[in-house]
Amino acid sequence: MAYNNLGPILADHGHRDEAIQHYERAIQLKPDYAEALNNLGAVLLAQGKLDEATAYFQKALQNQPNNPNIRSNLRMAARQN
Repeated sequence: MAYNNLGPILADHGHRDEAIQHYERAIQLKPDYAEALNNLGAVLLAQGKLDEATAYFQKALQNQPNNPNIRSNLRMAARQN
C-alpha cells in the first residue's frame, strides 16, 4: 500500500517514472491490487501510452468490476485511441 500511496505524490510533482516504479512494485507485491493497476494505467495514459494503459485498466477492472474510477479511466483511454 505504501508504494501505491507514494505514486500519486510523485506523479503530481512531475516524477512520473518514479511513480511508475512504485506502482509496479505495489503490483509485484500484490498482483490483483486494483488501485495500483488503475493508478499505473493513469500515469501511462498521461504519457500517451494508450495500449499499455488500457491493459492495466482492464486488469484492474477484472479485480474490481464495479469501480467507477477504473471504468472512467478505461473510457478515457478508448476515446483517445
